[in-house]
Amino acid sequence: LLTSPVTTTQIVLGKFFASFSLYVIMALLTWVYPMVIIIFGNPDVPPIGVAYIGIIGMGAASIGIGLWISSMTENQIISAMGTFVILLFLWLVGWFSNFTSGAFSDFFKYLSIIEHFNDFSKGIFDTGHLMYFAVLFWIIKDDIILLSWLNNTSSNPHEVYHLSIFLSPDCRNTSRLFTKYESMQA
Repeated sequence: LLTSPVTTTQIVLGKFFASFSLYVIMALLTWVYPMVIIIFGNPDVPPIGVAYIGIIGMGAASIGIGLWISSMTENQIISAMGTFVILLFLWLVGWFSNFTSGAFSDFFKYLSIIEHFNDFSKGIFDTGHLMYFAVLFWIIKDDIILLSWLNNTSSNPHEVYHLSIFLSPDCRNTSRLFTKYESMQA
């Protein structure tokens, strides 16, 4: 890949879309069950479609997290375990909101990937939840590109890069702070 005539962005997007295509194909293969219900019954079809949009959005965010962890390590086992731990955290963090109150409760609910999927599973299309998945994917994609660029261009091993991401609960004010700290050499 290092000698190929493609950019880092193209490599990252290619890896994502290959994984995402496989995920979408697997999700769409489950349309057999709603089709049987539609043929033999009279269900409300739009909520089923909205639930599939939520499934695909949650899958895109999960694949992005997996690619992000994969870009930080060369070991596949560490990458798989790191992805599992982060996805488990994003799944369980919503339950922490039951044990806290006030701002912490709202923060944990907002951070939970399942809380954002619940409205989709009920057939409620909320663009705020869709933006959560999209922003999560987009930030992770940018960080993967940044990590790849830093790995290829950093000539000073004593440089430490720090990327902080701040998201507001309504996803309207997304800001980035990229700072470079150089360690002091004695």
